[in-house]
Amino acid sequence: MWTLESISCVLFLTVCTVIDLRYKCLPVVVFIAATAGSAVLIIIGSVDWILAVGGALPGVLCLLFSRVTREGLGYGDSLLILCLGTGIGLWQIIAVLLIAFFSAAVYSAFLLAVRHRGRGYT
Repeated sequence: MWTLESISCVLFLTVCTVIDLRYKCLPVVVFIAATAGSAVLIIIGSVDWILAVGGALPGVLCLLFSRVTREGLGYGDSLLILCLGTGIGLWQIIAVLLIAFFSAAVYSAFLLAVRHRGRGYT
């Protein structure tokens, strides 16, 4: 079932994908707009504020990881997880991250096995 927050998040991710593919970076205004959108979803009651705060925790952890590893995971990715988590809540962001990491692992295995690409391939 498509809810307001899931439609908003799909649109947000689509915009981020198009911008990232074209410019190879995401401007800060995108994250400001996402934060404002999350705030609206919380205010109108579409997302419980406790789940929104919980949804922000994986993003905060990713930001700390980005800092410690000197952008092993980029700040843009971490901010994207943070904004998305506040918009959809804790359990949904965990599901999204699990699907994303599993998809990346399958694609990486495909590149290693079939295309004979190494770790440094971009």
